[in-house]
Amino acid sequence: MDDIQIQVQAYTPPPVIGEAASLLANPIPAADEDREIHLIALDALRYHLAVAACDALQLLYQKRKQLLYPKDVPHLKLTDLDRQTNLNADTAPLERDYQLLTRLEALLQARIELCLFLMSS
Repeated sequence: MDDIQIQVQAYTPPPVIGEAASLLANPIPAADEDREIHLIALDALRYHLAVAACDALQLLYQKRKQLLYPKDVPHLKLTDLDRQTNLNADTAPLERDYQLLTRLEALLQARIELCLFLMSS
């Protein structure tokens, strides 16, 4: 019988997640000059988060396509629920990181808007 062999590589989350978390943990500076520097850093990081989110979504779709067990393997006898459960379990870290990246991007956008509002008043 032919066994299905799937190579699973170790997955490491993108480092931009830690960078965004550390930048968001800092309070918004009170001085306008420091706030402008903070705003530039936020905007630069937002771009990198968007790129990382696109990469994570591409990787998620590739892994889901690669890891989907075929229906026509007779010795596995997997139901559709089994196949979907295995697929979800195998791609859960990728899905989690994609959702985290998109939420961090929204938080950075809100912080940017707040900085702009504080600078205008």
